[in-house]
Amino acid sequence: IAEARHHTLEEWLKALPSRLIERNGWLRYWLGAAQLPFKPAESRVHFERAFHLFKRQAGAVGTFVAWCGAVESIHYEWNDGKLMDPWIEALQVVLQEHPTFPLPEVEARVTFGMFAALMFRQPHHPEIRSWAERALALAERTTNPSERIIAISHLAHYYFWVGDPTRAGVVLDAFRQSARQLETAPLSLLNFKVSEAIEDWHWARTAECLRTVTEGLALARETGVHMWDFLLCAQGVYGALSRGDIEMGGRFLEQMSTIMDGSRCLDVSQYHYLSSWHALLRGDANGALQHGAIAVKLAIESGTPFPIALASLALGQILHLRGEPRKAQSCLARARRIAHRMKSLELRHMGFLEEAQFAFDREEETRGLRALRTAMALGRRQGYVNTPWWLPQVMARLCVKALEAGIEVEYVRDLIRRRALVPETPPWHVEIWPWDIRIHTLGSFGLLKDGRPLPFSRKTQQKPLMLLKVLIASGRENVPEEELADALWPEAEGDAQHQALNVTLHRLRQLLGHGEALVVHSGQMTLDSRYCWVDAHAFDRLLDEAEPAQRNGEKQKAADLTEKALELYRGDFLAEETTETWAVASRERLRTKFLRSIVKLVSHLEEAGRCDAVIEWCERGLEVEELAEELYQRQMLCYKGLGRRAEALSVYERCRKTLAAVLGVTPSPQTETLHRELLRG
Repeated sequence: IAEARHHTLEEWLKALPSRLIERNGWLRYWLGAAQLPFKPAESRVHFERAFHLFKRQAGAVGTFVAWCGAVESIHYEWNDGKLMDPWIEALQVVLQEHPTFPLPEVEARVTFGMFAALMFRQPHHPEIRSWAERALALAERTTNPSERIIAISHLAHYYFWVGDPTRAGVVLDAFRQSARQLETAPLSLLNFKVSEAIEDWHWARTAECLRTVTEGLALARETGVHMWDFLLCAQGVYGALSRGDIEMGGRFLEQMSTIMDGSRCLDVSQYHYLSSWHALLRGDANGALQHGAIAVKLAIESGTPFPIALASLALGQILHLRGEPRKAQSCLARARRIAHRMKSLELRHMGFLEEAQFAFDREEETRGLRALRTAMALGRRQGYVNTPWWLPQVMARLCVKALEAGIEVEYVRDLIRRRALVPETPPWHVEIWPWDIRIHTLGSFGLLKDGRPLPFSRKTQQKPLMLLKVLIASGRENVPEEELADALWPEAEGDAQHQALNVTLHRLRQLLGHGEALVVHSGQMTLDSRYCWVDAHAFDRLLDEAEPAQRNGEKQKAADLTEKALELYRGDFLAEETTETWAVASRERLRTKFLRSIVKLVSHLEEAGRCDAVIEWCERGLEVEELAEELYQRQMLCYKGLGRRAEALSVYERCRKTLAAVLGVTPSPQTETLHRELLRG
């Protein structure tokens, strides 16, 4: 067996009289061992017979190793985890009869076998954590490097499954060197490569994951050991799809399909699980549903809880997107029951994210925020930056919701940066979204790159910055290049303008450090809103969203959007550009929009009886336009309603003096009437 001459041993044993093998536990055991890698189901029959023979003879060593053989045969078959249940129970009985292991090697093998059995079939078992600790301690002491590596790989898998990637990484780090020792069998080393690839994509180190997979497949070709090719390719799919490389993910899936053993139920389930993810990312909802349904069916048949939960979460997502909420909720509930039983923080995290998504789509904001708060708190504590079946658009939307509500802000911002999340609709209203580039134009001009002010020399960067300002002032996408060139070089000829614009555009891209932020297509230029936040554009868009809400009778929504927009207005647009006509036109338009919107907001606040807020917003408006007489009137009325007569009269005096000093006029009849009412008390 040590020399891998399994077939030879099987032939020798089968040449013996069958009645001799029937009565001899060791002959039965070795016949099972000879068949184990190639005929696991047949080998289990021999291990089971040997187990009962040894038990009758009270042979401790034989009983324990036959038990190990039976459990290993179920692992090799990788088909029906339910077969583990009687063997898990049987070991408890054997340990009562033989509470002390006869040999250290036997103790290690039994411990590793029991831990693996519990992990795959009964991860909720009350003693699984103690078996995990015993397995780790024995792995550190065992002199068999191959046995050690297999045990450590199972331990790492377990810690990933229960949502503790940090602990998994610590375990793998402790044994990484021994995994690379020359005496480590290729089979064990390839097993370890699978674990390393899982670790990489869990931490969103997708390039490293794909490199590890490539190295593992190359080693398999060199050694002729292909047992782990399927799982290596599966990790390739995880790595590729986690970084959005649909084409590469498809290539790995094709490779999986060619080497997949249809008798291994869990392998087939995993193939369909990954195929459903790939199909959904491609926009093939029907294909995703077909693969997802098969993945769940086979996972349930296998009786292995963690894959059942993963496949159920995926199918729930697909059903939800297809508009089948009851079925989707049923899948989510199944996954959450498993998460609760096995105390898996990763499954809980994924389940709460999915619950939040479902709730938000049903416009159940309170429930959605409650689930999202729990999910993000778990993510922060455990350091999650990736999950199986990662859907970037779903996560981007949930991150927008989290930042809107102030949920785990630093963790969420870091997650957005690390995963380069870009929502379908730019979240203009979320100023704390970690935009690659943030540009301030209302009040004073400022440019931030990756959250830090961008230093620039006025001499060397003046033209590129002017190009940026003109592009922003246009207030729209697809600005014709001729329009930009005319604004910057009005005296130059056509060819000279074009050349100057190209050079300036190149310098601006270098300054920003994000080439994708400036898009040029068919002679038109756009500042890509997926990467750049501009306060003036955000101000415009929020107020544009408020208008239909107001028309539809959604007064509070309109007021909230208006208030968010007005908060962005911290002064006139590009106030330093006093002579440029393109700046003046935009400045006046935005200023007018600001004042008109303040009046709308104040009216809403008056209806709601929020006089203090009315006074505050009127003051904000008067700081921008001191001649806005209507705002003085609103302040006077609010102070009057609050019984603060002296302050109302003070506002009148301020209004009268300002109008006289600036325009040489007296207040309007409406203001004077209000003043007289105040004097009468």
